Amino acid sequence: NAIHSLYFFVGSVALPKMKAINDRQFSWQEEKEEEEEEEEEEEEEEEEEEEEEEEEEEEEEEEEEEEEEEEEEEEEEEEEEEEEEEEEEEEEEEEEKNT
Repeated sequence: NAIHSLYFFVGSVALPKMKAINDRQFSWQEEKEEEEEEEEEEEEEEEEEEEEEEEEEEEEEEEEEEEEEEEEEEEEEEEEEEEEEEEEEEEEEEEEKNT
């Protein structure tokens, strides 16, 4: 009779409780794994966004450098033209003086 009641206790009380505990632990593990996967995905997205931002910044910097170089070249050309004009004027003045 005692053995029968022990089996009854184990079957009706202990096993369902153990199963519930196991189910809870399993669902907790699943939630934890899902959270970890979501975190990894978020980190990957953040890294991709950072890389895109860096690429955009680099492109902007390159464009700025190119613009600066073009401006410098234009300034140099203007200076050369001015020098040539001055030289021509000086030559004309000298010719006028000579004549």
